[in-house]
Amino acid sequence: MTKIEFNTMVMRQASSLKMYALHFTHDADDANDLVQDTLLKAITY
Repeated sequence: MTKIEFNTMVMRQASSLKMYALHFTHDADDANDLVQDTLLKAITY
């Protein structure tokens, strides 16, 4: 997967990931942090 393909995939899923994280955290800042940490781990895996 190229960097452009990965970025495109992430951008398509970002709002869904944030909504999913918000369901668990009930806090927008925590949800954003959770999504950011998750994507960082996915990138470095």
